[in-house]
Amino acid sequence: MKSKSLGLLMCIILCVPIFSQPVFAEWESDNWLSNIIGPERILFGDEFGCQGLEGIDAVDEVWTIESCKEYLMGNTHASRWGESPISFGLNGLVMKEVVADELVRAGFKIVGDTSGDDHRLEKVELNGGSLEKKVANTTLLDSFGEDSLVSIEWIARIHDLRVREDKDAIEWLEKQAVWFTTWGEWNYHNISGNRANFSISGNFISVSIPKVSGDSWSVPGTVKLLFNQSIISVYRGCNLTSDETSPDSPCFTEQQYPEIAIETRHLSTGWRPINGGVLITMNPGEIAYIELDGPPTNATLHPVNTFNDLHHSVTIVGIHTTNLFQWSSDFVDSPLRFTWLLVQPSSEELGLIIPALAVSTLIATPIVIRYLLKNDGLSSIDDDRA
Repeated sequence: MKSKSLGLLMCIILCVPIFSQPVFAEWESDNWLSNIIGPERILFGDEFGCQGLEGIDAVDEVWTIESCKEYLMGNTHASRWGESPISFGLNGLVMKEVVADELVRAGFKIVGDTSGDDHRLEKVELNGGSLEKKVANTTLLDSFGEDSLVSIEWIARIHDLRVREDKDAIEWLEKQAVWFTTWGEWNYHNISGNRANFSISGNFISVSIPKVSGDSWSVPGTVKLLFNQSIISVYRGCNLTSDETSPDSPCFTEQQYPEIAIETRHLSTGWRPINGGVLITMNPGEIAYIELDGPPTNATLHPVNTFNDLHHSVTIVGIHTTNLFQWSSDFVDSPLRFTWLLVQPSSEELGLIIPALAVSTLIATPIVIRYLLKNDGLSSIDDDRA
């Protein structure tokens, strides 16, 4: 009976770990965000946004929205244009009102890949397919209209499987005359361009973009100035501190404003002459002076949606980015720009019951073996005596 009882006890000890709940969720950090790769991607012009916590849908657990923001800001800036993240991906889920409220409260301004709408948030779509091999579609990517934003999906791993990129499609895309940008950069560029204004004084046109207090990002905007005269030079003014825009004001300097090459495909400040005028990209809070060969006539200003007047804009959206090294390693020298939607990765930690059972097993096993051997020895002696 004692032997049977000990055997039953051993079975229970060995079976409990099999049928018990073995783990509980913990969260870890992707160290690549703050070391080497993260800072490099920011310098390149990439953007870091959020997508929540691994394994949890933000529409069901809205607290993950703020948690993901804190995780991102604890490791990196969102962009070279601003520290706080403004882009959030909802992974194709419907955006409920409570989710929109939380996104706005957390400071997000752009929501992607969702079937919901909210007037407080700019909505973008994953409309360009994927960079995955045998899935990428160059015909689709070549069909978008002027001034559109194309968002192409990229995921490096699905569970433990590595996703192969389509090298031919990437090589084709890298050669296109399009603006390589990000969600946040594209959105704020358009906002800045629509704030621009100009004035005329003698042979000068001054153009400026006012800086609005409270903006979390400060992104250049592009405008097109049309007039009948020829350009002599473009000068950089000082940062705006008043409404003075005359070349006779203290804001006027003789520092040349940089020129932008026609083939430039990444956002930068400067100007480029065009037929009948000038294309100029400026930071909010800046002023530039355009000197003409005579008093300007028929001068008009037009915001330009796509930087450098390129045909349309393209961003690669790194979805479910849990490991920046894995997601970006194939694009180290690429001119493409990425909107990385970060997901704080989960780690599996042992619960307290497992170590306790392991210790119990270590203690119980030799005791049981010793008892069985001793009992077996006593039985053999009894048999011999018999």
